[in-house]
Amino acid sequence: MLSEIWNYKLEFYHNVFPNDNFYFVVSKTSNVCGVNIYVSNSFVVHELDYLRIPSTSENFIENLWLEIVNGNKKYIIGGIYRHPKQNIDKFNKLLDNCLSMIYKTKTSCIIAGNINIDLIRYNSHNPTSDFVNNLLFNIFLPIIIMPTQITDLSATLIDHIYYYDGSNFKRNVTIKSGNLWCDLTDHLPNYILIFNKHIKPKQNVRFVRIFSDSNIDKFKKVNKCNKLASIISFR
Repeated sequence: MLSEIWNYKLEFYHNVFPNDNFYFVVSKTSNVCGVNIYVSNSFVVHELDYLRIPSTSENFIENLWLEIVNGNKKYIIGGIYRHPKQNIDKFNKLLDNCLSMIYKTKTSCIIAGNINIDLIRYNSHNPTSDFVNNLLFNIFLPIIIMPTQITDLSATLIDHIYYYDGSNFKRNVTIKSGNLWCDLTDHLPNYILIFNKHIKPKQNVRFVRIFSDSNIDKFKKVNKCNKLASIISFR
């Protein structure tokens, strides 16, 4: 899921992953907003327009809701971009209706997006506290707990992923989630991985880059080959 995809970049995004279907919603009032979700074309997908949160003058928002089916497994996937400096309390009421409908279906759900609500302020800002408490009341768990936008002067947690177990409680799954340290965007990308507990993730996997002499040599060799390939292609 990507947020702030910008209207004039849609053709580029559409062709990034040739084996995925491209679903998107863009703003009717701005060219620099919007949200999209890539889904493997091997899955069955239904768009759930009835879950779409309305965009209002006090809460500009783009959101997209899909039901994704793979065999006997089914998930609702929601992508949200909430514009900054909007009324949190009114957004919370709009979101609550959506969360309640999903809860009643008992369908496992993942919601992700740039929500522009800083969860670090949970203990000091009442609207933020109410927002998180509403998620928990509907059994949606915020699973990103580290800052996602970091500058020299600040760190905020405004990019979220929420997980609702739904019928997955019967499958006894385990969740892995976090941020990726990456400078491609001004926000850190987030991820969620869902495993059946009887399928254990590989143990002792290092999730940091190892700057050993041998790895540096490999990087130099690969980079040299890529440059040569680019020159040949250009010519």
